Amino acid sequence: NYTASGHLQALASHIGPKLVDYCVVNKDPIPQERIKNYEQEGASALKIDKEAVLGTGCEVAEGSLLDKKSNYIHHDPAALASVIMNLISESKKTRPHAKRQQ
Repeated sequence: NYTASGHLQALASHIGPKLVDYCVVNKDPIPQERIKNYEQEGASALKIDKEAVLGTGCEVAEGSLLDKKSNYIHHDPAALASVIMNLISESKKTRPHAKRQQ
């Protein structure tokens, strides 16, 4: 029964604040039959609370991340990697690495 912001708060309480810059989330609806698999176990899908995530100082990066081959709610590794690589690429454009002092 976690929220995205709850995950970030848990990380901050264990590791410290300002560690996470981006929260990568799935933007597509989850099919009801997959949700039922979790409800039978007393679990639920993660709730994406964008405003609360933004309130932590994190940016939200959305993508179509649901693994379409699984009967469970899993990320598609290639789709997740694509979102992360896009974030890295955009970061390099807006914040190029400083040259090292020699």
